[in-house]
Amino acid sequence: MNRLLEIGLVTSAILFAYVYTKAVAAKDKDAVAPKAKYKYAVAPKSNKYHDPSCRWVQQSGSGDLKTFLAAKDALAAGYIPCEGCKPPIND
Repeated sequence: MNRLLEIGLVTSAILFAYVYTKAVAAKDKDAVAPKAKYKYAVAPKSNKYHDPSCRWVQQSGSGDLKTFLAAKDALAAGYIPCEGCKPPIND
């Protein structure tokens, strides 16, 4: 009976550690990548506008990004939508 209790306690501890680790990782991810204050971004030397989560924007860094709050503003500035993240043309 004691052996079953030990196995149950160890299993519970492992499950708790797993769930706790996932929760901490999710919280850290939000702290590292906060929600953007803009809807669309243009990487330097690009003619395309992207969703802020697009890999092309993430790879370029955030230093020289041009940002837009609406797709129509990006289109009016002469940018086209990215084929990868497919941002809308109307919003």
